Amino acid sequence: SAPQQLRVQSADATTVTLEWDPPVDHRGVIVNYVIHYRSMKTYVDTGRVQYQETIYGEIFTNKPTTSFTVPDLAADFTFNFTVLAVTGRGRGDSSNKVQVNTIVGSPESPVAPNAGVDT
Repeated sequence: SAPQQLRVQSADATTVTLEWDPPVDHRGVIVNYVIHYRSMKTYVDTGRVQYQETIYGEIFTNKPTTSFTVPDLAADFTFNFTVLAVTGRGRGDSSNKVQVNTIVGSPESPVAPNAGVDT
């Protein structure tokens, strides 16, 4: 099954810290988790789309931890995140999706995240 209750713990201009509960039925020993993220930003000028910028990535936690800070994100973007568990039998199902905005400002000054949860 999928990791449960993916949530945002904090966010700033370039990092987002996520936390989740392990899957209920993970079909083996969890060796790590994979975090997927994606963002699309549309730039519009005088009512016409000028261009779209898409950012996406996949990060391996390298251990079966249930929290992770995603580094090096672009500021002033809205990101969607999901997480899945990996066992010796392969990848499991994806968690619920959470959405968070990276803010413009100092990465040294984290603020409460502007996050939504999509179950």
